[in-house]
Amino acid sequence: MSTGQKWKSKIKSREPNEKHLTNCMACGKKISKRAKQCPNCGEKTPSSFMRKLLYVLLVLLGLLIFWPKDGVYESANYSTNKTSSGSNKPTKNIGEITQSSFVSDPDFGVDGAIIWKARVKNISPVFQNSIKVEVTSFDKNGNILDTDIGYASSLGPAQKGSVKGFLDYYGNEEKVDIRVIK
Repeated sequence: MSTGQKWKSKIKSREPNEKHLTNCMACGKKISKRAKQCPNCGEKTPSSFMRKLLYVLLVLLGLLIFWPKDGVYESANYSTNKTSSGSNKPTKNIGEITQSSFVSDPDFGVDGAIIWKARVKNISPVFQNSIKVEVTSFDKNGNILDTDIGYASSLGPAQKGSVKGFLDYYGNEEKVDIRVIK
């Protein structure tokens, strides 16, 4: 086999790589992701920058829609009679929980989640870079199901900050403890 034949056989056996192809938004045919326009219908394709920007905007929009607003969580579908034992006692004169809430959402993510939120007040006389908040869920026997840590950041004396997070949802949570830790 001559060098030219080897070269031709390599070119002929090469199949298009699917990861470099996308569907045209107008006609639906496969085109290169780098194409400026569709070779089939002539429709201009969105640039990769615009595609990434659109993706980021959609993610941010989703977060804005589904992230709980300030204040107590409200949810008709996931109301719970479980208790939150947010510890309002100051921890080592750094901070205290002034408000806390949580909601069980079995449809959140893959297996569900407990979405928690706490309002933390800096009770020390000096600026705090961060105040650590620990959230723990317990079953009816007092066994720990999950723990999460969050931080309220950059708080001056008497300033308040919010911290939010997620715990795994098991369906048998009886109590959620939210407290400031050192």
